[in-house]
Amino acid sequence: MIKSLYPTFQRWSEKGSVWIISDTHFADPDSKLMNKNWPTPSVHIALLRQYVHKNDTVIHLGDVGDPKYMDDLPGYKVLIMGNHDSSASKLREHFDEVYTGPLFIGDKILLSHEPIYGIDWCVNLHGHDHTPTNIGDKWHKNFAANVVFYLPISLGALIKEGLLSDVADIHRKTINEAIRKKTVVDLLDMSWFHDDITWCASQCDNTGCYRNPVNMRNKNGVHSFADFYASGECPIGEELYREINDEDDRK
Repeated sequence: MIKSLYPTFQRWSEKGSVWIISDTHFADPDSKLMNKNWPTPSVHIALLRQYVHKNDTVIHLGDVGDPKYMDDLPGYKVLIMGNHDSSASKLREHFDEVYTGPLFIGDKILLSHEPIYGIDWCVNLHGHDHTPTNIGDKWHKNFAANVVFYLPISLGALIKEGLLSDVADIHRKTINEAIRKKTVVDLLDMSWFHDDITWCASQCDNTGCYRNPVNMRNKNGVHSFADFYASGECPIGEELYREINDEDDRK
């Protein structure tokens, strides 16, 4: 059983493996435009049947093509609908579960057809992108059929290989962000801090630095803590920040 899944989805792995595939485009003439060697539906189903057995679950991430070919595939079948799929009610004649949009199946696993960007606390398993070399990155895994050589991929094996190992828990990230914001507020509340910022600016000869006196005058004397905090290019600012941290540690 895959314990990384929410309990309601763990049943998918109770008796067998969980396999993932996307963008099979069964009997879709446009598939040959993406790859002239795109397999025929019967050849593709025969290939999938070498891996998928009756107690397994197949998660299809959309753009099925003609869904009738799924009837020749054993196992429990789950569909995340893609942009080329239509009529969820008809698709339910060939799939056991049909979802019309993205679906979280665990704290760190998001299923979708199109890739979803801007989320750094889960792994997005998707299809849609047929670029052969775009297998994904730390936050994305692309299962488009031609990208994965038309083979189903084992979710359990991916997790064992470390799919989720570098993904921070959303609750941990939220706590860390709250701590960071509190640190910023505490520093802004220090009456001596602004004097030291001004001193830092007066000492800085880096012309590109916000703390440079010329730039300070150009900003009408307004100096933001965010600029100081994010300063990777001002050695004086960095040194002052270290002194602040050391002072906090001594307290």
